[in-house]
Amino acid sequence: MLDCVTFGVFLTWPQLLVGGAGVALVTVGFIGATLLLPHIHWRQEPPAARAWVLLLTGGAIIGGFCWIVAAIERSRLWELAGALVLVAGTAGRTMISRSSGRS
Repeated sequence: MLDCVTFGVFLTWPQLLVGGAGVALVTVGFIGATLLLPHIHWRQEPPAARAWVLLLTGGAIIGGFCWIVAAIERSRLWELAGALVLVAGTAGRTMISRSSGRS
């Protein structure tokens, strides 16, 4: 039979995993934005490159915030929203890179 500590770990483990992944995504998004954005010559870059960079950083940050909210509220809907944001960002970057000839 499960004792209270083990049962509590089973209840909080998914919440900690989702929250930790959300914090990691937000951190990576902000670090990527601070390292990448200042080095881009925005007026010389084509619009597709600008959109690609914004999808890269914005998707990670927004998806991470959704997962942090999911961990706080224990909501599967917010987990799904974060996953959809990440998948949409990846799909958008893939479509942009294929249409503009980047790989």
